[in-house]
Amino acid sequence: MESYPFSILKRGNRKYYYVAFKSDDEKYSSAISTKQTKKDAAIRTAWDWYINGIPSKIKDENKKIPITLKQSINNATANDVSYICDQWKKRGLLKSYVLPETKASINLIEFLLNFWDYDKSPHVKEKLRKSHSIYRKHCYDMHAKVRIYWQPYFQKKLLGEMTRQDLESFIDHISEKEIAAATKNGIIKAGTQAIRWAFNREYIEKDIVKGMVLFSGVKKERQILTPEMVTVLFSMEWKDNIAKLANRLSSVTGLRAGEIRALQVQDIGKDCLYIRHSWSELDGLKVTKNTESRIVELPFPNIIQELLILERFFFSSNLLSKHFFNYLFPVFIALFRHIESVIS
Repeated sequence: MESYPFSILKRGNRKYYYVAFKSDDEKYSSAISTKQTKKDAAIRTAWDWYINGIPSKIKDENKKIPITLKQSINNATANDVSYICDQWKKRGLLKSYVLPETKASINLIEFLLNFWDYDKSPHVKEKLRKSHSIYRKHCYDMHAKVRIYWQPYFQKKLLGEMTRQDLESFIDHISEKEIAAATKNGIIKAGTQAIRWAFNREYIEKDIVKGMVLFSGVKKERQILTPEMVTVLFSMEWKDNIAKLANRLSSVTGLRAGEIRALQVQDIGKDCLYIRHSWSELDGLKVTKNTESRIVELPFPNIIQELLILERFFFSSNLLSKHFFNYLFPVFIALFRHIESVIS
């Protein structure tokens, strides 16, 4: 039998359950009708009276009932504590609470790091099970944001202890850093996306992320090479002719580095390229950034010929089995300042 600070009983054939409250000296008060015909409902009524007091009309009809909270603390069950805390929250006497050995009692940082661990994350497993795309590179980046920014700020915080004010304070903390608005938003989302997931899976009771306003700002304009700079760039002697070819290809097509690295033999057409994949160190071959394939016109026969020569070289020498551009990576940005100085 559960150790309640009261006793629930039924008298003879009466349809209602009665409650008798226990005092500090372990004596019970006179039994009072809860007006409930089911025991569970009677227990809830008894707890309500125990916490909030017995209605005056019922008190007047009975003797004084000396009940206290302290005498039941040692024997309270998890359900008892949960019910009491819920009542206190409703009355505004308690802001939040976390019961031990629940999903909400996990350390916040431990939860976030696991959430972005590609091989362990329940979020990743759920995505993959439902055929949604999620990549190691993305998880790696978000995991790093948690380690660098969230972990020092929320070292001992429990998931269930997090409040909206905690998030707002963290956003204020991030706002002081001299980084782009998009970067700040990415840092915030590394945590809030996981917290929103926890709410949707009933780890926590409240969606503290809802309605949160992120940073806005004008994106920094990307610098591109002028025609004069491009001329200087490709008139220079390169240590790696494969890198030079990759950059020439990028300059006339606008292909991303990952798309160039993912090119395969069957992607080279007579006067075009078929862009079907991208490549990253962590994920290997994957779909393009927008998940769609496309055809890129390449009216430069000499580049097509160089690509085919490169392909024949690699496959004839068995240097590469599948992706013959694994080591190509555009270096425009790295050479930008150097070329500027040459021209000026």
